[in-house]
Amino acid sequence: MAYFVKDAVKILDDFAPKSLAMKWDNVGLQLGSPEWEINSILLSLDVTPNAVEKAIKTNCSMIISHHPMIFKAIKKVTDPMYLKLIENKIAVYCAHTNLDTIPGGVNTRLAEVIGLKNLRFLTNETGSEHKYIKIFMPDDNFADVKDKILRTKAEIININKLLSGNVEMEIAADSFSLPQLNRIIYKNIENPRFVVLNSERENPGYGLGVIGDLEKPLSLLDFARRIKKVLRVPGLRCWPGKYDLDKQIKTVALCGGSGTSVLKNAMGNADVFVSGDFTYHTILDCRMPLIDAGHFYTENPVLQVLRIMLAELDVNFEYLLPEEHEISKLIVL
Repeated sequence: MAYFVKDAVKILDDFAPKSLAMKWDNVGLQLGSPEWEINSILLSLDVTPNAVEKAIKTNCSMIISHHPMIFKAIKKVTDPMYLKLIENKIAVYCAHTNLDTIPGGVNTRLAEVIGLKNLRFLTNETGSEHKYIKIFMPDDNFADVKDKILRTKAEIININKLLSGNVEMEIAADSFSLPQLNRIIYKNIENPRFVVLNSERENPGYGLGVIGDLEKPLSLLDFARRIKKVLRVPGLRCWPGKYDLDKQIKTVALCGGSGTSVLKNAMGNADVFVSGDFTYHTILDCRMPLIDAGHFYTENPVLQVLRIMLAELDVNFEYLLPEEHEISKLIVL
């Protein structure tokens, strides 16, 4: 059976909807045609020269990465890496902040590898605009429409039966649910009347960062050593804050990659915050313990998640291993 770029794209878009990405982000298919055939896929945290060379060497026809290859608009395509991708007909797909904010994504996987239980989101921030929808419909087909809406990710928050014999239904939904809701409305309601408004309401089903619990408390030093081992980090930074390295750690907050933006959500809710890219002043000003395990090492475990999601594609999979990535050139003395 032949598989195409569009088959991988559909699986990934269903798993991590692009509408969940932050507005500044650039996700999805970045190079190639949905109609290109694929027989082998390279999974890599980044699209780098090393990743492209391995894709060519292993005859991969698609690279799926976490970090976008293209962030800003480009005026010309002369970069040797881009030209090699085009010459070898290698498609590129990226899932970035949309993969950060979903259950089972970057942060959930990091928490699982570290050994956390009772996971919940640290913040419900996403790039998706939350919508408030008010629908008016006849009472005679209300039950059928209600049943169909309940099968979506939308939430019915209020129902009013009007004196006119109509029913007013109020719904909260993410922007990526709107096309499905539109199909239900237009297919099941004759001459539908509805209003869609932006809402400040957060969706607890998605978010940045994760908080969870260790099965047994560990000292800060022992917990840092565990992270170094399970993530295969060459060297990490551990800041005790106002405590010392013997502080007992039970509740852990984390955010893969660069998580300083959600550090405030961890304060007072966890014993330690794990992430990467902490600056000097962030560390110095923080009174809670911090563990900086590096941007690469806190996000790279998500590649296993992508492999599992794509399992229905009967193609070969390759990985750009940590020792093959350019980051391996960084020497920790």
